Amino acid sequence: MNNRLLGCGLFVLALCAGCAHKAYEGEEKPSEAVAVINDSYTGSLRWDRASITAVDDKRWEWSEWSMPEQVEVLPGDHKVSIYCWHGFGPSHSAGLLGRVGSVDFNAQAGHDYQVFCGIDNGRYVRWITDLTTGEIVGGKSK
Repeated sequence: MNNRLLGCGLFVLALCAGCAHKAYEGEEKPSEAVAVINDSYTGSLRWDRASITAVDDKRWEWSEWSMPEQVEVLPGDHKVSIYCWHGFGPSHSAGLLGRVGSVDFNAQAGHDYQVFCGIDNGRYVRWITDLTTGEIVGGKSK
């Protein structure tokens, strides 16, 4: 019985992991009227990756296994809270380690963005790249 409950719970978490979230009020807008912010998870256990924990202080129910992969925002200025993950392997016995920080940027309608993290001089750095133009539009890269 407990195994069934655990299995159902993990299935629900897996479903939520791929959900796109809307960070604005009202009806859904067409894709050309919103901007999409993507996390940097590729499906593999990477050394550095970034997850979206909030946009404009709007948080979602999440755990380390179910943060949104995509968040839709309206054009304009936004603050994106990013959880930086670093380390998962034999050299990091604690497993996934991370810190939350935020990056401000101006979203353009119809553009796709991606959040990134890295470590520079022992400190986490976060940035947002406009996938449409290839430019860094917020934060500081390593």
